[in-house]
Amino acid sequence: MRRQETAEPANLVIGGTGMLKGVALRLSTEFQTIVIARQVRKLYELSREAKTVGGAISAWRFDYSAPRAADRIVDVLRHRSLDCRKVVLWVHSHAEEFAVGLLQRLAERHSEAAIVHVLGSASLQPEGIADRMVANNVVGSLPNYRQAVLGFKVEANTTRWLTHAEICTGVLHALEMTERRHVVGTVEPWGSRPGA
Repeated sequence: MRRQETAEPANLVIGGTGMLKGVALRLSTEFQTIVIARQVRKLYELSREAKTVGGAISAWRFDYSAPRAADRIVDVLRHRSLDCRKVVLWVHSHAEEFAVGLLQRLAERHSEAAIVHVLGSASLQPEGIADRMVANNVVGSLPNYRQAVLGFKVEANTTRWLTHAEICTGVLHALEMTERRHVVGTVEPWGSRPGA
């Protein structure tokens, strides 16, 4: 779908109050950024912090496990005449149905948006969500769909999980790249991940 001339450009971050807070703040300096999360206090704090960096965040408290959640999100975007330019999607693995539904709806109205689906390291395991999403017909209709798979870091003789700053840098990088998948850190060898 072509961009509507009267629509206001916006970015959308789902799950942006925790480890992706830095992504939401950075995107908020480009266009109004809608951040969807469950915790009101964190949304409020994020909105206030965005103002200190010259950004604009519109905080929406929303439970993505609610029935027809993806439909409701895209309907609100349409009602407010917002045209998504960048979308960052971080939901728990049990919410795959919501992620697919949201991508389907975004394909209808925001197909040109740069979309980064943030996934955990286990998503690359056989039968994992990473490959299922790429094989999904919906993703094929989103030419700018990318995955940022969060791995771990190997340092000396030990491994550790990524810091929030490393995650944000990796996700922002994925928004700018052309490859479908960007692994932040490493996921191999799988048996070396922290706590394995």
